[in-house]
Amino acid sequence: MMTPSTSQKSLQETSTRPCPSPHLTRVPMTSPSNGFITFASLQIMRYITQWSSLFFSIGLPIIFYLIYGAGIDYGNSTFPHGNITAFVMIGMALYGGVTAAVSSAGQTIMEHSTGWGRQLALTPMSTLRIVSAQATLVIISSALPITAVYIVGFLTGSEMEPWAWIASYLICIVACLPFGFYGYALALAIPKPSTLSLASGSVVILGFIGNLFMPLDGILLQIGRFTPLYGAAGLSRRPITEGLSPTNAMASGSATEPLWIPLLNVLAWTIILVALSIKLNRRDKSRV
Repeated sequence: MMTPSTSQKSLQETSTRPCPSPHLTRVPMTSPSNGFITFASLQIMRYITQWSSLFFSIGLPIIFYLIYGAGIDYGNSTFPHGNITAFVMIGMALYGGVTAAVSSAGQTIMEHSTGWGRQLALTPMSTLRIVSAQATLVIISSALPITAVYIVGFLTGSEMEPWAWIASYLICIVACLPFGFYGYALALAIPKPSTLSLASGSVVILGFIGNLFMPLDGILLQIGRFTPLYGAAGLSRRPITEGLSPTNAMASGSATEPLWIPLLNVLAWTIILVALSIKLNRRDKSRV
């Protein structure tokens, strides 16, 4: 038989023990690596469900290629390692990839301005992993339109040597990466919803003056060499052109453009865009 003191002591011990709630369950902590994969997957899924972005980055370049590439009469004219139709295809693929890179990077910054960045700061992921996930999004979003245009081009008369298909495809993807910083910087400089439309529209203008859509000559070509897309277009088409333009591809003894010109253009603009992004990012943080 329990005495009153013993019963009181047992009651006190029972009351001090933690009582598990039937409504609470143990949730396993997500590791940083799993968080990176999950975050990157969500970013990619979000991008591919935005139909307006997919149209301007994938649908529009394919339409332009079919009109100005597959539909032209002189498309079978040849470069050293491909034809004119392939020349147009590469340009339209690069345009789609750059548009996607600019839009995806700009969208990321716009999300941060709404407080999404503060939410990410509460997760186990480090800043490096978050930036890596966003870089992955830029790469994949650029690769999607490039792949789509290349598939359509392969089926509609674009001709290149096998190694040129691979080389130009990879160069197109790499050449799009600096334009992620362009979208990043533009979204930081003008943090408004209309910035993404402005960024996509500016790519069209840069494409025209950067020798991407049509061959330039004379003073326009001289000006175009200093624009951001000129080097990317020249390097992407280099595997088939060897520096020739469509206007002199069939002419014997035509001079070719030295490789250092597009290389220097890409290097210079990459440094400019990265430096501008860093400066604007620091300015944005200083306001907080």
